[in-house]
Amino acid sequence: SNPSKFIGPGRPVERVSWCQAILFCNKLSQMEGLEPAYQYTLPMHDPNEWSKTVVWNRKANGYRLPTEAEWEYVARAAGKKAPTIFVWGNDYEVPEAAGNIADKSAKGTVKIFLGEYNDGFAGIAPSGSFDAEISGLHDQSGNVSEWTHDFYLLDPPEVTKVYFDYMGKPKGASHVIKGSNYLSASWTELRASYKDTSNDGRIDVGFRIARYIN
Repeated sequence: SNPSKFIGPGRPVERVSWCQAILFCNKLSQMEGLEPAYQYTLPMHDPNEWSKTVVWNRKANGYRLPTEAEWEYVARAAGKKAPTIFVWGNDYEVPEAAGNIADKSAKGTVKIFLGEYNDGFAGIAPSGSFDAEISGLHDQSGNVSEWTHDFYLLDPPEVTKVYFDYMGKPKGASHVIKGSNYLSASWTELRASYKDTSNDGRIDVGFRIARYIN
């Protein structure tokens, strides 16, 4: 079921936990005859503890959450000559129709909004309401933030080491959320490198899925 309060055609799901997101990935994989990407032990009484028992089978071709590295690469670098600060580029001015963020149409529903920008949506918009970004994807800037596979940790990877297909540390207490959303108005939150953390569902967090094709 969709727990969103914005249920409607094409609207992104929100209010789903990290665990619910990976359950969806496995279910969709099974429906399409793909090998599920996630392995876990049930039952667990505490979802936060349960998320620690999940193992990603990297050889599986089923659906999964993108890693933080994948998400940020697509947002900052895919299709671009050099990585950018924001999904739309390096300008500290939101271009027209850049995405569904806290703008003048949301005045009265948010404490802070960008008064010179108007995307026409006070709440969550249908997916794909704005043109595709340079990467070819929609809504990496605005609408809902998104779960990634990785655990949230403050210690960065070793700068002298080359990582291939990096998926973060194998253990942690909560998971990484990437991207701005319809409640975001600060330049910090709008940066493509910005990340948040939780395990529980939130009104401003949804997810997108990925999978290996070979």
